Amino acid sequence: MRWINQIFIYFCLTTALSCILSSAMHNTSFLMTLSQILIPLNLLIGLVAYFYSLFVQNAFKRATLLNLLYFICGLMIQTIVSHNHLSQINFIDYILNMGNAAFPFRHYPPLISWTIGINLGQIALIFYSLKTAKKGPELSWQKSVLHFILHLFLIIGIIFPTYQYFNFTQMLTHLTHGMIQFDRFKPYSVRKTFQKNNQSIVLIPMVHIGGEEFYKNVLKEYYQKEGIVLQEGVNDETKRLVHGADYKGVAQALGLSTQKDQFKLPESSKLKLVTADVDTTVFDQETINKLNLIFKFTSDLKGKSEDALSDFLKLQVLMANRESTAAFFEDILIKRNRVLIQNLNQYKENNLILVPWGALHLPEIQSYLIDQGYQLTYEDKVSVLGK
Repeated sequence: MRWINQIFIYFCLTTALSCILSSAMHNTSFLMTLSQILIPLNLLIGLVAYFYSLFVQNAFKRATLLNLLYFICGLMIQTIVSHNHLSQINFIDYILNMGNAAFPFRHYPPLISWTIGINLGQIALIFYSLKTAKKGPELSWQKSVLHFILHLFLIIGIIFPTYQYFNFTQMLTHLTHGMIQFDRFKPYSVRKTFQKNNQSIVLIPMVHIGGEEFYKNVLKEYYQKEGIVLQEGVNDETKRLVHGADYKGVAQALGLSTQKDQFKLPESSKLKLVTADVDTTVFDQETINKLNLIFKFTSDLKGKSEDALSDFLKLQVLMANRESTAAFFEDILIKRNRVLIQNLNQYKENNLILVPWGALHLPEIQSYLIDQGYQLTYEDKVSVLGK
């Protein structure tokens, strides 16, 4: 089976060349589709060649291990870098274009250079590893097992967790257009103050789950000021949500608190709370079905782990349809943002308006304020974990 190592090396070369061409000519759907097919095939062949290489020694052994590791790391780096395009689009566009390989290239041109550079590095490594390949004695099964454990630890214990962290933080930072940021592994809410004439509007990115101190202190400096708080919170007069908006199960699992339980104004505050959200009657039935499944899942996390797993899998199936998922976010994001903007206009005579809403809502509100002539005058960060 030594041929499997050779196939992998030359398949790596073919994939790298294809990725370079498709990146340079990203409007060519054929090349993009070809690259999207070759990449998973290359990974599959590489894993087979890798496991075979653990127990034999041949001229392609070292080349296989080096190129598979580079290939995996290269894919991870490209994924993280591609998240930069998210700061140029809205969330609905992101949902509708998931899986569209050309989409990130159009919105973030530097990704072309990154992709070409990474794949040129792969080609250079292929020729270098082939040139320096040497045939040696076969390994004993004990050394092969040890070799396998070391590589498993390297990929699963170091590379993969590092990738997951940077992948998640970069995606969230860019999707919220910088409303949520990370510093030294800690998430921060970035409060932004916009000024026009004598009026200040403060956008305060919120999260459903966070530290208790965050919810108690995020508005603390405004308590003794005269102003309006446009409160987020969907009404459900007709009881369409069977399980209610319950995140306690997730919060308890993480040792954190929920916004619903902890985010309250003290009685001594001079701020006035105004509900600025919609009722569930404006949502389509399919949106209600998804919300009921989401809240059933978060509720089941409190103890029914088997039910929670089943709920999670059902939710993945429901969210697999991009158009349906986009309609869902149209309901829970765009429709609610329109009502929030109406409230901003309704209370435009107030000198201070605080908008503590979910971080995904606020990029659109920020764009609206800028279009209306508001200027960003101040911003600061508050730890979401409250520490």
